[in-house]
Amino acid sequence: MPHLTFVQRRLSSRTVALFGLYAAVSTLTRLIVTSNIIVNVDESSYMVGAWELLRGHLPYAGFADNKPPLIYVYYALAQFLGHGLWSVRLMTSVVTVPLTALAASAFYRHDRRGIAAAIAYLVFSASYDAGEMLAVNCELVMMLPLAWSTVLIRDEDELSRRRMLQAGILVGLASLVKYQAVLWLPAIIAASVAARPRRDANAFARMVACIGGGLLISVAATVSVFAAAGGIEAFFYWNVTHNIGYVLNPTTTSDALERGVGQLLPFLGVTCVLWLGLVRSYSLHQSRYWKILVGGLIATSLAASMIGLRFFPHYFVQLYVPLAIGAAPWLAATFVWPLSRPAMAIAVYTLTVFGAFTTSNTLRFVVSRPSLNMTSQRVAARLRSDACYGNDASMFVWGSAPIFYYHAELPLASRFFFPEFPLVPLYAGNRRSTEQHARPIVRDRRGRHWRWLMADLRQNLPTYILDTAPARVKMWEYFPLHDYPQLERFVRRRYEPIESVDGVQIYRRRNCGELIARR
Repeated sequence: MPHLTFVQRRLSSRTVALFGLYAAVSTLTRLIVTSNIIVNVDESSYMVGAWELLRGHLPYAGFADNKPPLIYVYYALAQFLGHGLWSVRLMTSVVTVPLTALAASAFYRHDRRGIAAAIAYLVFSASYDAGEMLAVNCELVMMLPLAWSTVLIRDEDELSRRRMLQAGILVGLASLVKYQAVLWLPAIIAASVAARPRRDANAFARMVACIGGGLLISVAATVSVFAAAGGIEAFFYWNVTHNIGYVLNPTTTSDALERGVGQLLPFLGVTCVLWLGLVRSYSLHQSRYWKILVGGLIATSLAASMIGLRFFPHYFVQLYVPLAIGAAPWLAATFVWPLSRPAMAIAVYTLTVFGAFTTSNTLRFVVSRPSLNMTSQRVAARLRSDACYGNDASMFVWGSAPIFYYHAELPLASRFFFPEFPLVPLYAGNRRSTEQHARPIVRDRRGRHWRWLMADLRQNLPTYILDTAPARVKMWEYFPLHDYPQLERFVRRRYEPIESVDGVQIYRRRNCGELIARR
């Protein structure tokens, strides 16, 4: 027993040391995104949603977007460290990403293969466009529970109903951050079947029931919370109905091909070392169970990245962990001292790719900064200088740009802080579809979403309304205010233009000055 305790202490201290190493590497590779600057528009929507959540507003009823609820909870939790996006980045860099790397390492019990998997994940996940890979998107957060689910099922000899139940719970939690996580279930089930091919039908059914039950525990708990809060209808609309329409958007063939060539192929080129390592690892006497599990996770992750044929690079984040785990045996066998020529070539390629993207990302996001950040900051500065800006002020942005809410730090006056489809025919990631469907097609301006929008605006009477169409922000030039008569009449009767900043027209409620004078 004393000897066992000594071994456990050694293992525990080694795990802590490795976590410290992974946290240091994570922090160093993500230094360029430590500020409050938005590098991906989705970050601003999550942050704004988190602030609304902390104000007591229920997701999907108080603020509506087609993302699962836990991403807003994640951002809200970070606000207890400090206000703004920097606290989210801090928590992500020193906790979330290192713990995900630790899971990749734990898959191999922290041996040389595990360390190789963790380092490969940390370095390659930072070797791409920071606006897609280093941004705190759903996929990055989703990978924490998803990666640890693989640790529970890493050994075919240790599979049990309890482990399958726990893995299902973790996959369920991950799916409440981003839906694509659930696609790992078929790979896990296939691997469990391969582990014991002679298992009878009842035993197989019990294993499937355990992992499915774990998934349902996470989902059912969330549904119960929304049902108790009176927001179950909105929850199902935005998480199910709306997302089905979002996935089945009218993607054109040319759009899909252009995005595939421009975004998928470069990703495959950057990660070619991991793909090569995966192929080589298959020949290093890995078990049949390992091959089916790792291959299945990569196949389902690749399928997840192609949903809707948008090929957003942050969709590829789901591939990094299984790719790193798959390449790890070969990487560990290759990187032995003295380094061979292949090892030197891999090291040079990896460092070159990482250095090139780090330099590019620094120039883009630190030195020059994205133009939309600069515009939204100038708009926020103008609003703060206005006499009506204060504790009771609120705002509505006519445009697909929640970044204006983020920098202005004003509460939402409508649940639609992303007023895209179905309010207007804007299909994210499909420029040609938007251009083809925008005009002169007659739009449905009397549907229930428009009723919701106008009811929100009439009830809340925002202090400010921003019109981003004149500034051509995020394709909003296709949706000028005059094309939407009821919204245009609402603005004309109740608001006055006060200034245009970089083309963004700022309207202020007409009686705002009178209210200020009465105070």
